[in-house]
Amino acid sequence: ASGLREHRTELNAYVTNLRKQLRENMRILSEAFESYGMNPLPVPATYYMLIKHNRDSDVEVAEELMNKKVAVTPANILYADHTKQTGYIRIHFAVSPETVTEVQKRLTR
Repeated sequence: ASGLREHRTELNAYVTNLRKQLRENMRILSEAFESYGMNPLPVPATYYMLIKHNRDSDVEVAEELMNKKVAVTPANILYADHTKQTGYIRIHFAVSPETVTEVQKRLTR
């Protein structure tokens, strides 16, 4: 607690910059997945995004993207009955700007 109290200015600057970077990551990745034919659905107050896909299975789209070296989570594995297809994948966008740029390139080729 004393560290937070003594470094409040630095902490506030860090949080402000982090929030800015996360918003930018989300914007760029949303555009990249849209150009790939999917529908990103930002989830408020988190650094994950759900993306609606039009493939036959959540795992199928995860494998398709894995072949492009883009890691996503098939949403059906997050449910008790993981055999039911959700039509969604989940991505984590709290990554470096370099990673965001690379994903963008891989999805828009």
